[in-house]
Amino acid sequence: METVYLKIPKDPQFMLAVRLLAAGIGNIYSFNTEDIEDLKVAVSEACFCSPEEGTPALELTFFLDEGKMTVEVKGASSGKKPTLTLGKPAQESIGLLLMQNLMNSLEFKKDENCSLIRMTKKSRTPILPLSGKS
Repeated sequence: METVYLKIPKDPQFMLAVRLLAAGIGNIYSFNTEDIEDLKVAVSEACFCSPEEGTPALELTFFLDEGKMTVEVKGASSGKKPTLTLGKPAQESIGLLLMQNLMNSLEFKKDENCSLIRMTKKSRTPILPLSGKS
């Protein structure tokens, strides 16, 4: 399993870098174009949905395993009760609905220290091994 980390300021100006990283990793691991587009949208939506206002930074972790990519987006939490919950689509933000529909699995966790969105995308095409790996 390969792991890629990124820590960025919670600033919309950095969303291009996040989208490019998601696309680049998807391309390296032979995800098809449609899967890469799904990843780009879902990851950027997770960045917008994850922490509350005032969070200085986001931490993204990409876990790459055979045929799937799991992405975690983590930010500081104020300790308030979570406002986003899964299971009630009519009450949810459009970003959360997009993530639910574009990814194969989605988890949302929040405690007094941080909020976390974890989502997994399975590739629709066979994953090619990276060069230099056996």
